[in-house]
Amino acid sequence: MAFSIRHIGLEIEFHHPQSDTLRLSHEIEDDYSIDKEKAAIFTETASNLTFSTEDMLEWYLSRSQKSLAEHLPDRVGEEDEIRRMAITFPIQFPENTFHMMTDRGAVDIKALRLAIEVTG
Repeated sequence: MAFSIRHIGLEIEFHHPQSDTLRLSHEIEDDYSIDKEKAAIFTETASNLTFSTEDMLEWYLSRSQKSLAEHLPDRVGEEDEIRRMAITFPIQFPENTFHMMTDRGAVDIKALRLAIEVTG
């Protein structure tokens, strides 16, 4: 069965002594508020390529070597039953993997909790 995915939120922890007080740059906040799924708000440090929340989910799934379906709770009921559920993916990053622009410049991401709603 195919799934429909909708981004519903994220929490970010940075590799920074004041991680809790950092604020995302205005540009990042604006881009994210306009399009939560496709805004390129994360930057891979080694390649300087930008990633959206959709891209980050794909990146995580490829590294976990599991499909989206394998991350979901067991299905109950009929095979064609449509269900909606929220799931959070806790993603950990070593330093110098991804960064974001903050009020203090580019800062490495330590952890990302990516929340999505899955229908399928």
